Amino acid sequence: MSEENFFVSTLEAASKLPLVRIDRNDFLTKQFKNTEYDIYDIINKGPVNAGIPKEKLRKIAKGVIKFEGTQVTLISTAAGLPGGLAMIGTVPADMAQYMGYLIRTAQKLMYLYGMGDINDISDGSKSAIIIALGVMLGAEGANNGIRALCKSFAANIEKKIAQKTLTKGTLYPIVKKICAQLGIKLTKQGFAKAVGKTVPIIGGIVSGGLTAATFIPSCNHLLNALEEEMY
Repeated sequence: MSEENFFVSTLEAASKLPLVRIDRNDFLTKQFKNTEYDIYDIINKGPVNAGIPKEKLRKIAKGVIKFEGTQVTLISTAAGLPGGLAMIGTVPADMAQYMGYLIRTAQKLMYLYGMGDINDISDGSKSAIIIALGVMLGAEGANNGIRALCKSFAANIEKKIAQKTLTKGTLYPIVKKICAQLGIKLTKQGFAKAVGKTVPIIGGIVSGGLTAATFIPSCNHLLNALEEEMY
């Protein structure tokens, strides 16, 4: 299996984990329901276009990262996988679990910063998720992909055609490059070197040290990139 295919397989395994997919409307409603802001406006335009202040949005985003970082330190791989390792075949369970939480956080951050609903994330070629993971894990060129995504969603979110405007010709070269880079990190360098060490306990629970050293900084990379593009 090539490095690129290995990364795509890992992404597909991670996206099948329970609770990985985040419903955009439900998430945004929960974040802003007790505020002075118009929920309908936020859902239809996105928080940035609806006028949510930069400082307010960053505070919410930081809360999201802290919450997801806490979850990934507490929940074992075995608990998150119905049927255990058989479900994801040759993909290491701890790797899929870790990436699953990256995907959860990526969706939430992208929704906060104006992207429309990201449907069918089980599709390993889903450009938005791959680009976000590329930013999180330091893939070269990933920030260019985020820039293209932000511009398209910002311009078309109310028309709900943003993803249709992101043609294969526009993002495919970036996505392919990210897949290859992340595949190399996960295979040749090894998962432990790519994102830190896991605790050798049955169920593959991820250590607090891993979160502090890699998960939270990775999420902050995406937060900073989105904030830079949208404000």
